[in-house]
Amino acid sequence: MFNLLKKAYCKHEKIPPDVDFAYCPDCGKLVYCNWYMIRCACCNIKREAVLKWGKISPVTKFCMNCGEKKFEVIKLEKLTFIDLKFAIYKKEIKFEPKKLQDIFYIENILNFQQSYSCKLLLAEK
Repeated sequence: MFNLLKKAYCKHEKIPPDVDFAYCPDCGKLVYCNWYMIRCACCNIKREAVLKWGKISPVTKFCMNCGEKKFEVIKLEKLTFIDLKFAIYKKEIKFEPKKLQDIFYIENILNFQQSYSCKLLLAEK
């Protein structure tokens, strides 16, 4: 049973951090490599970040400069030497339908959402 769980979840460890995207040699999925940084929502100072359960969060609960709890996650287009201390590396997979039935399933959901929103607009008038 342990082998089933191990095969189901891939950490994409063989993908280097210097590429923008690559296919994982273990699972075959397209993996995007992104760099993020956290800034305080109040004073806009850079804060150190960690990756917990797939979400980016600050190391400390409150900002050391102003005491604010809220923060903003910013995606970095280019990593600089100055931002290296505050940057966090995250590997992300975007859903890409590979089977024809997946495409039909997505189209059915979109059609349902459009028809439902049209019904709501007609009911409001």
